[in-house]
Amino acid sequence: MPSGDYSMVGFRMNTDIQGNPDPARKLIGSANGSKFRFLPDSKLLITGKLGKDYFGDILFNYKLTDSFLVLKSKRVKKTYVFENDHHLLRVSGINADVAYIQLTPAWFTGQMDDQKKENNL
Repeated sequence: MPSGDYSMVGFRMNTDIQGNPDPARKLIGSANGSKFRFLPDSKLLITGKLGKDYFGDILFNYKLTDSFLVLKSKRVKKTYVFENDHHLLRVSGINADVAYIQLTPAWFTGQMDDQKKENNL
């Protein structure tokens, strides 16, 4: 069960980015500064523009199974395909343009940044 802050670290588009980069640019712009905050009592807060732009709201009740993530707010109820690969979460079926997004704990992203600095990358 995820808890705390998660950052979007990757994505795959359904559309050809080279032929039409606009959907990818929109996703990257919306994701900039956004966080997925898994709160107690099965609540999920998606900060920044990503929540409204891609999930239809920012605060949800969520239910997680081995294969699905169900998000429900006052305005939206949607089920996404969900995969958990240790510290990498994949949420699929975002919309017609976005095949999936990948999330990792914010603390893990910070460790990766620290390693890059140590290795002068």
